[in-house]
Amino acid sequence: MKKSIKLFCALLVASLFSYCGSDNDPVVTPTPAAICNTTGTEFQTIFGTGGSVTYDFDVHSYNFVLTQNKTVCKIGYQSNTHNASNPYTIKILQGSTVIYNQPHTFSNTAISYVTPTTPINLTAGVTYTIERWQTNSGSDNMQNVGRVNFTTTFPATSSFMTITGSYFYFDATYINPILLGPNGTGTLTDTALPYIDIVFEQ
Repeated sequence: MKKSIKLFCALLVASLFSYCGSDNDPVVTPTPAAICNTTGTEFQTIFGTGGSVTYDFDVHSYNFVLTQNKTVCKIGYQSNTHNASNPYTIKILQGSTVIYNQPHTFSNTAISYVTPTTPINLTAGVTYTIERWQTNSGSDNMQNVGRVNFTTTFPATSSFMTITGSYFYFDATYINPILLGPNGTGTLTDTALPYIDIVFEQ
């Protein structure tokens, strides 16, 4: 009887070691971290190179549609020389619904990038608008100028992003000292593409 018990115990231990060394153990693969590359973005492909610093409007904006669901990880802009310390308000809208609305400061010597303060998840097939607002121009309306490209024709498409149009206008709720009254006039449509780089996770 004792030999049988010893044999049983030996077989049990052997089977446990065999199970522990089995190749059938599940392999847990860590989820790779999202990549946020500010070089060669979809927007940069569409905008191209060059451009002019002009259009002294409070708001520079453009509409775009994606063919893939994407998450915004960075937003790039270059401040006007006079506005290095004045935040720009960056807005992203779906129709009239504002889904992102935060002030950010940018370098005035080169395009610089900020990280959204809240996640921005965008859905394929939906038209969105990205805007940069600058209403802190004081008595010099030229502080509202920004880099634009006049050679872009719409719609303009990269691999998964299509820009469908651009808009430049004064904020109707803001009284500009230059105009001495409420703004809201002078809208320019589809005349140029403002350099507001929107970067998506890869």
